[in-house]
Amino acid sequence: MYEKQVSLIVYMSYGNCNEKMWNFIQTQSWYGQVEIYYTLEKFYHRLTQSGSSNAVTVLLIASRHELENIVRYADLLCDQKIILVLPDRAQETLSMGHALYPRFISYTDGDLQDVTSVLRKLIAHNQLQPVSIQ
Repeated sequence: MYEKQVSLIVYMSYGNCNEKMWNFIQTQSWYGQVEIYYTLEKFYHRLTQSGSSNAVTVLLIASRHELENIVRYADLLCDQKIILVLPDRAQETLSMGHALYPRFISYTDGDLQDVTSVLRKLIAHNQLQPVSIQ
């Protein structure tokens, strides 16, 4: 019997810590590990390590400048399932965010219920139920 582990990787800058996201992360039962990064340097370092292909990544972006910096490294995120939370609803910001090929896009001015719902579905969809080996 074995299960496929799914890692949850969350990037949110110190100035963009969201209590709703924290509450969601803390109340869930994860089969894999949860990794939270507050600086782009540490987040980028994690992305260069192996073992991130079975990850769901939530990016809570604080500013358009921060989004520009992340888009520069889009190739490091190409094998991940991304939930992107943008800082504003401007068309330019949205267009830039699409360069990351997210599975879902939301905005920081919302209540993040949509994000938590999509995150639950992505995690559930990517976990294998225990199976018997005969």
